[in-house]
Amino acid sequence: MVTIFYLITLFVIMKNLLHLSSPIKSVKSYRGYKKLIKDMDQDSYHDLSDNDKQAVLFKSILGIVELSWLFIGLMTANWILFLIYIGWNAIIYRPIRKLSSGSKLDYSLICINAIVSMSLGLFVLLNHYHLHLNTFEIVIGIFK
Repeated sequence: MVTIFYLITLFVIMKNLLHLSSPIKSVKSYRGYKKLIKDMDQDSYHDLSDNDKQAVLFKSILGIVELSWLFIGLMTANWILFLIYIGWNAIIYRPIRKLSSGSKLDYSLICINAIVSMSLGLFVLLNHYHLHLNTFEIVIGIFK
């Protein structure tokens, strides 16, 4: 089970690397998905074209996998890092993203969030397999 978690971590790193390599495509894809979801109600899913159904299904599964990864990460030795990342998304990233919807700031936000998420994933992998640091003590030590 632990191996699956770290394979999903690699998947999240690769997903964010794609966001970082093509932020324009990522923002267009995100906007298209949000527009599709906004226009769709529960009854009209079956009326969507096959491409739109696949896009909605793919984005939904991707979101569920990443959300599961975050919450499973709360049960690991690096739980404090996952809690900080969830706080980053909830308190800083999402509100700014909603305020900047449709502006050029979206591209920068995608890149910043991808860098933060990739850094978290890389540190979690390195810490588990090589460093073996107690991240809770390090974070608490920073605030003392």
